[in-house]
Amino acid sequence: MIRRAIMRQAAYLWKNERGICFFRVRVPKQLSGHFSSSEIKKSLKTNSYRVVVKLACVCRVELDEEMEA
Repeated sequence: MIRRAIMRQAAYLWKNERGICFFRVRVPKQLSGHFSSSEIKKSLKTNSYRVVVKLACVCRVELDEEMEA
């Protein structure tokens, strides 16, 4: 139950019908010209809660660095 609550709180994490987790964020309007889509979506290729949390942190840091550059 705690895991479900965390997944609900993290708006950038979601699961497909097969249970695979994805990292998803919307591209800010001021940066939309630099990206081909209005959102960035990446499969984390796992349904393991521990792995998802770690990979999501890595994805967020990488995305923040890319947006700052």
